[in-house]
Amino acid sequence: NYENAIDYFKKSLEIDKSVNDQAGISRCYVWLGYSYLGCGKYEHSHECFNKGLDLATKFKYQYEIARCYIGLGKIAYYSNENAANYFRKALEISEKYEYQREILSCNEYLDNFYQETQKITPQNSYFTKIATFGLSKFTKRFAPLAVSDGRYKTASTPL
Repeated sequence: NYENAIDYFKKSLEIDKSVNDQAGISRCYVWLGYSYLGCGKYEHSHECFNKGLDLATKFKYQYEIARCYIGLGKIAYYSNENAANYFRKALEISEKYEYQREILSCNEYLDNFYQETQKITPQNSYFTKIATFGLSKFTKRFAPLAVSDGRYKTASTPL
């Protein structure tokens, strides 16, 4: 439940602040942002993502920067605002550092945003990038797990 998560992240934030753990503080703000987002508390979420982004930028925590931009993009998306710039920034960082889950997430949100605003056709969609990416890098990482636990005979053949 998001309310419990908020309580735990606030406690964790206090601890991280007490020991001056800048990475931990940044991470707590990011996860507080996602927890508030899950509750629909967009103002609190926005505030946390901005605090996390400020710290992450100051200390060059690229993963946290990407996560903040994704979170800010989700707030904009759910608020029917232009989310594309946030997702493009997150995508640029994620591609540079090969944050695979974030690449997929950004492409999915960009695809949804552009299709809803009718600014992209299905054949030119970000979903094409997701499919291509999923069959290359993402599959290489997770397909062996699926094969080893018996769900698939090979990376592309269901049992």
